[in-house]
Amino acid sequence: MTAPITTLSDRDLELLSAFHGHLCPMVLVGARLGRVASTRLAGLAESLDPPFAFFRGGGCAVDGVQMTTGCTWGNSNLLLLRGKDLSLTLTREGSARAIVAAPLPQVLQDARQVKGAVMDSPFSAWIMEGSVEELFSVEPVTGPADLSRYPEE
Repeated sequence: MTAPITTLSDRDLELLSAFHGHLCPMVLVGARLGRVASTRLAGLAESLDPPFAFFRGGGCAVDGVQMTTGCTWGNSNLLLLRGKDLSLTLTREGSARAIVAAPLPQVLQDARQVKGAVMDSPFSAWIMEGSVEELFSVEPVTGPADLSRYPEE
């Protein structure tokens, strides 16, 4: 068995740049966060339904999440939540299982420090190649089986 791919390829970066308009620290963080959560969710193998996401935070990171998870606000499988923290909950319709992922505080602190060409910075190398454990908290969670993007009224 091969290890799951949680990094970003050159093609991912091309698509990310086209989708977001530029490559910046937080779009890289969001893309890697989404890739990690998607890989972990696929490992649960509970359902083949498309994923949907709850994203807390704002700005550039949400575009990275959209590109790597396929969950977008436009197709209604991404719900944006208010809050100052940045986190992603990724699940599948009707599933009681989800992945909750968030960048570690040092990642966010270092992202704010990047100046100039992001892809030439030590930060981008760290985000692109760093281990999941040194960049993110990633936890599988179990909740109510009726967790849905379409809550009953």
